[in-house]
Amino acid sequence: MTTGDFVVVRNGAGQYSIWPYGKAIPSGWSVQSCARAREACLAYVRDNWPKPTLASAHRASPAIPRSWSAVHEERGTDSFKCPIEGDSETSPLIDVPGELSPTHCVHELFERWVDRQPDAAAVTQGQLSLSYEDLEKRSNQLAHHLRDLGAASDCLITVCLDASVDLVVTLMAILKAGSAYLPIDPAFPPARIEHIVKDSGSRIVVTTSRYAALLGDRCQMIRLDSDRELLVTLPLARLPAVATSQHLAYCMYTSGSTGNPKGVLISHESIVNLLGDWNRRLPVGRHDCFAFWTSYVFDVSVWELLLPLTNGASLAVAPERIRLDPARQLAWAAEAGVSTAYIPPHLARQLPELMSTGNQLPQKLLFGVEPLSTRVLACLPTETRMCNGYGPTETTVYSTLCMEIPRNADGIVPIGRPIADTQVHVLDSDLMPVPIGISGELYIGGVGLARGYLNQPALTAERFIPNPFGEPGSRLYRTGDSVKLLPDGQLLFLGRDDGQVKIRGVRVEIGEIEAVLMTHSAVREAVAIAQGDATTGKRLWAFIVPRPNAAVTVEDLRQWVKDRLPRAYIPASWKILSSVPRTSNGKVDRQVLIETHMTSTKVAATMQASLEATLLTIWAELLGQRDVGIQDDFFDLDGDLQFAIDAIDQIGERLSYHVSLEKFFELRTISRLASFIGTPAGTVASNATPLIAINSAAPCALYVVPGLGLNSNWFFPLARKLSGQVQVLCFEPGAAQIGAHQTSIAAIAADYARSIEERTPTRAVTMAGHSYGGAVAFETARLLQRNGRDVELWLLDSSLVAAVSKVKPLAMEADLQRFSLLRWHRALPSMEGLAARQIRGYVAYKPSGTFGGSVVAVLAEQGLAAGGLLQVKQDALKRWVGEPVKWIDVPGSHFSLLAPENVNHLATAMINEFQMKLESAA
Repeated sequence: MTTGDFVVVRNGAGQYSIWPYGKAIPSGWSVQSCARAREACLAYVRDNWPKPTLASAHRASPAIPRSWSAVHEERGTDSFKCPIEGDSETSPLIDVPGELSPTHCVHELFERWVDRQPDAAAVTQGQLSLSYEDLEKRSNQLAHHLRDLGAASDCLITVCLDASVDLVVTLMAILKAGSAYLPIDPAFPPARIEHIVKDSGSRIVVTTSRYAALLGDRCQMIRLDSDRELLVTLPLARLPAVATSQHLAYCMYTSGSTGNPKGVLISHESIVNLLGDWNRRLPVGRHDCFAFWTSYVFDVSVWELLLPLTNGASLAVAPERIRLDPARQLAWAAEAGVSTAYIPPHLARQLPELMSTGNQLPQKLLFGVEPLSTRVLACLPTETRMCNGYGPTETTVYSTLCMEIPRNADGIVPIGRPIADTQVHVLDSDLMPVPIGISGELYIGGVGLARGYLNQPALTAERFIPNPFGEPGSRLYRTGDSVKLLPDGQLLFLGRDDGQVKIRGVRVEIGEIEAVLMTHSAVREAVAIAQGDATTGKRLWAFIVPRPNAAVTVEDLRQWVKDRLPRAYIPASWKILSSVPRTSNGKVDRQVLIETHMTSTKVAATMQASLEATLLTIWAELLGQRDVGIQDDFFDLDGDLQFAIDAIDQIGERLSYHVSLEKFFELRTISRLASFIGTPAGTVASNATPLIAINSAAPCALYVVPGLGLNSNWFFPLARKLSGQVQVLCFEPGAAQIGAHQTSIAAIAADYARSIEERTPTRAVTMAGHSYGGAVAFETARLLQRNGRDVELWLLDSSLVAAVSKVKPLAMEADLQRFSLLRWHRALPSMEGLAARQIRGYVAYKPSGTFGGSVVAVLAEQGLAAGGLLQVKQDALKRWVGEPVKWIDVPGSHFSLLAPENVNHLATAMINEFQMKLESAA
């Protein structure tokens, strides 16, 4: 297009206008179509503008030339001169200003409310609450420390913390210091953390002692726990301002097609514009409470954290244990008095079922990230205010908002219209606007645009292009999303035009997965595809062509990706191919891959009447997924311990074959299970070792012995917390090991010691035992020490002698049933009655001798100590342990100290101990 061409624009009120090409289009208007005033292309108009659209457009505004309708009917003319009717210079325009001045910084808006209501609650977490004045003072102290370390405007300060009050303090302090925060999830793979820290050039890190080792030694480090005594001595006053609204507020790393993530740079004015627009639509009051339950490495957390604190409202920090459990999320929100919340995709998909059972919702809800089905909204109370937002990280959280959501329509909810000071354009591949109802790529302009990508000028220039419809120097962000404009002026999201998808709410770039797979020495070609819909969610498939003569397994490749990318990037299904299909122009034919390998009915047909077909049906039913593959790992498909037990039950019922739990953990795919079940009787070697790895491989190992029932269920929460740093190997005997002779603690300990010695070449061994398992671990540790091993022993609310005899065996067995352990015994039928036999053996147990190694005794606050048995336990340890005992108190009861809500304290203590060992060994 050139000067003299024109575009058709439309505002939110349904008004149309003709606007000269190259002249800035004001806020509130979006481009509908274009025509070339010199030599307009008849084919473009004829083929792309349906008659109803032309008719309704003309009725809406006389500025749409009547001659266009006539042209639409022509068939023999190649070009035409399109008259411009009306004076475009005086056409009605709308510009929607934000409520907050874009000249302010975010923290300055917070400080206004500190001055207005210093005693009002600002942030709460459980019983802990900070007022606006408390948050102001603590963040000021940390800001002084940051400034002393060199923090300045546009300086990136890394943050690696759990969701907490301390996190809120830290983010506000960084903004007050004039700098920008760079969030890192402690759960990121080490390689990703290393890349972000190195690429960002960040020289200051705020973290805790628990995560300090993840961040290397390049940076000046503030450890909030160990440095607290210093921080409380620093000034409480505000620092002189050094940042303006044009300076950076945060840098968030998102998926990148090169195999490495890219840093998106966002300024204060972009955030203030976002907050002001929401406040204009749904004003935030002092009595509002916002839920903070999104990871702060995702940009929707900006809305969760800063909207309430810049409007006098409060913020409630959700416990980690409820963040992925929709029912518990809603229960917690109701208890915490949450009035406004972002609803993540995993919660949105389950709302119909949750609302049918009487759950309550906050009054104001923001949806987004993934396409929203109208089915979800039909179940919500009529008084609920709902908004559906859309926007990539590069445009500050969301750029469009749908406020008029139909509750009874079928299909997908529109993504709405642009927010204040934002322009949207639906363009074709030639950057020409497309008509209403025709799909095109969405381009976004306005205040919300990021500065660009950190250290990537070429990529910035590629994605942030000059705005052909705006003032000189203005830009548009190319989203890569396919949308179409509806007759009412709203946008409908159709999908990705490029390789980005959303997996469980996380933006994933397909090219990044493929790039990582291609770095594996055995891979010649890798293709990743995402499939799914708004109801079931998308899942990733990976297709691999190995190099000639290369030995590669799905397990190897899955671990390769897992070590380098976040969990959402790990494909759920894998296929090893000899080649990938290609189109005539040499591109990968993804449609053929989908039709050939990803259609569940075809896979089922080829396995009819086989073991694999039966197992496939069992897994699909239990997981609620149709596209399960025979090479898929049960746990990578979001299977969990409960599903494993159900699967074993179903295998027994449908195939009349018993699979032990430890064998199920070992095999874990349909293919391997089918091979195992199909092996003739007598040729399958029994699994002699009772050890089960319940998390991924790591530099350190921890051998754990469960309590009564000897099942690994208790240790799964701890294993998840230690994942990546400490591998947890759990002793869980299968049917072959559960005999009458194996209820003797001494006999079990002898087997366990042999298993450790066979598996562990290193001299140092760390063991832990819970309850009854503490006695087994003690005897095992003695045997290992006698054989020359250096053993550290953790006793988890466990007593060696006497204390257990004060508890009646029948009462202990009742507790066992109350904690649902008998459900577990169905997976190992021979374990029926095992707990009762163990109790009798535990009551009769006395240590066989003293242990001379290091001992850490962990006491549950409502456990043995609360039961008046602390002295008995201390006396026993003094008698049977040679070295001084280290005592640690943890929250919870005797049974719940290992539960998700209580295990953080124990996990932190263990990580610190292992870290000290590694440092001393170095």
